Amino acid sequence: MAACAASLGAFFVKHRALFEADEIEPVCESWFDADDLEVRFTVPYEAFEEFDVAPLGAPPGTEVASARVKVGRPRGG
Repeated sequence: MAACAASLGAFFVKHRALFEADEIEPVCESWFDADDLEVRFTVPYEAFEEFDVAPLGAPPGTEVASARVKVGRPRGG
């Protein structure tokens, strides 16, 4: 629960404009706590298929913090 709360706060600070916009560009990012517990956010939820990311539970060090959108330009973190 603590990992979810901390990562949601960090995601909100980084992507505040998403919560204020009428239309948004899809975003998918993962956050890790000190124990390598992963929390992944995809906004909007329905856009998860647009991202090429390692499956949840992939070994630590697998790059998923900034996903690439399959269509369009790469998303930077």
